[in-house]
Amino acid sequence: MTLTSDSRFIISSSWDGSVRFWNVETGKTAQRLVGHKKDVLSVAVSQDDRQIITGGLDQKIKVWNVRGVCKHTVDKNEHTDAVSCVKFYHGSKNPMVVTASWDKTIKVWDNLYMQLTYTMLGHKAQINSLDMVQRTSYLASGSRDGSIIIWDLVKGQYLTSTDCDSPVNVVLFSQKLYWLVIGTEEGIKVLNLPDQKFLQTIQEVSINENEVNHRSTHKPKYLGCTALAWNKNGTLLYSGWTDNNIRVYKLEQKTEE
Repeated sequence: MTLTSDSRFIISSSWDGSVRFWNVETGKTAQRLVGHKKDVLSVAVSQDDRQIITGGLDQKIKVWNVRGVCKHTVDKNEHTDAVSCVKFYHGSKNPMVVTASWDKTIKVWDNLYMQLTYTMLGHKAQINSLDMVQRTSYLASGSRDGSIIIWDLVKGQYLTSTDCDSPVNVVLFSQKLYWLVIGTEEGIKVLNLPDQKFLQTIQEVSINENEVNHRSTHKPKYLGCTALAWNKNGTLLYSGWTDNNIRVYKLEQKTEE
């Protein structure tokens, strides 16, 4: 799911094989994009709101205009498994598209003709999440193999990796500090990138009544974090968890003792 730059529309991808534009003010569907043959796993919108890119379980990458017309389907150098993440990158002279897949690869494309520039290898299992800092060349990827990798996406180079000891569902750069926030199957980890050390670990147990009662006689099971987002000024971290609850944190700049 993503938001247009003017915040008027939310664009959502769905397991029903479609993408929808939602009018934020009315809550109604303004446009529907249909073309994938299976679940649409990821969607992104360009900086000028004129282009949409989607990736799906059908292994396809599609480029659309805002009128809902599919302008191009990538048919060369394709991913060989589900396309789990799509992102636009605007930090260079030639805009790029970055995609990740369950085939364990990340691909960087020239946005003009969707020609492949790089294929980046390093993960040992499906890649679940990508994030980048638009004014730099840093790209972070998180995988079911329990690792995150930092890349230079402009040069197509591996920079560093860290083991998180749990499958990674989502990665998110801090907007103000050199931090990477990592959502795993056992909670949230905050990684300080310069020294590659974890600053904080957040673990939660279910607050749902039936699971709280069950926990009284069993060892607590930590929840998985499946979604992360900052508020507009980057001071509050919103997180989605496997007990179907959203939790909000204010992260402080301190190290674990």
